[in-house]
Amino acid sequence: MNRAERRRREKEARKRAKRSGADPTADVLSPAAEQALAAAAQHHGAGRLTEAEAGYRQVLAENPNHPVVLHLAGVAAYQLGNGDDAVGLMERAVGVKPDFFEALNNLGAAYRA
Repeated sequence: MNRAERRRREKEARKRAKRSGADPTADVLSPAAEQALAAAAQHHGAGRLTEAEAGYRQVLAENPNHPVVLHLAGVAAYQLGNGDDAVGLMERAVGVKPDFFEALNNLGAAYRA
């Protein structure tokens, strides 16, 4: 993604957040955080859940209200058997982005478990 695309995405995210009343910077990641998120997602896809969760936590240290990262960290926690942690992370994701249907669905699964 080039700089112009990133700026366009950031501007669109701010507009969406403003309409919903959410934090306008919640969906914006720095290039370093985007790389860390990509690495964590690769670990997650390869089944290295501990590494994935650590990577998500690294991104959350810089961006504590990023709904996608909160959701993915919750999914990893759920898969590792940390149900309470998973529910907390997914609830935070839904709190930041109430119309995040994938997070709502996975939160329901975590509640059922």
